[in-house]
Amino acid sequence: SLVSQSATVLTKAPAVQAILASLTSDLLLEIFAGAMLAVMCYSSLAMVLLTATLAGTGVIPLEVALGLVLGANLGSGLLGVLTTLGTSIQTRQVPLGNLVFKIIGIAIAAPFVGLWITFLQDFINDQATIVVMYHLCFNVAVAGLFISVTQIVARWVKALLPEPERSSRVQD
Repeated sequence: SLVSQSATVLTKAPAVQAILASLTSDLLLEIFAGAMLAVMCYSSLAMVLLTATLAGTGVIPLEVALGLVLGANLGSGLLGVLTTLGTSIQTRQVPLGNLVFKIIGIAIAAPFVGLWITFLQDFINDQATIVVMYHLCFNVAVAGLFISVTQIVARWVKALLPEPERSSRVQD
């Protein structure tokens, strides 16, 4: 209810209306906008709930909403990487691996956004629920699909962020 109330105020702002009006049928732009908004909100969940509210009230089309959800998931991966920039290499490796999984998942899911809409509209007639279910199913699918390749992605991440070599020389 708080998100709905905030969304009503937010969507009446001319700048927000201009941004939302520009998001029509350009999935890459929607993903980028969703990622940036999730980073700015510092929460992908807040972005998904806001998107569900906007779709449920008809402010944005369902296709745009699902693109924003993919972007919010990308934004959550970016947030992990950004918030650990000043930490040790080992600490930064896990969020980078998560971001890799999100990017691959988005690349796989993006072409099927229209299929998701077609499939679910037969069973669920509430657009906000479709948006939330898309977010949930995306994350469950990414976890299920990629759990078996965790070691492969871990090797990629270690290649991208190698741990510094420890000197075997004794300091005087």
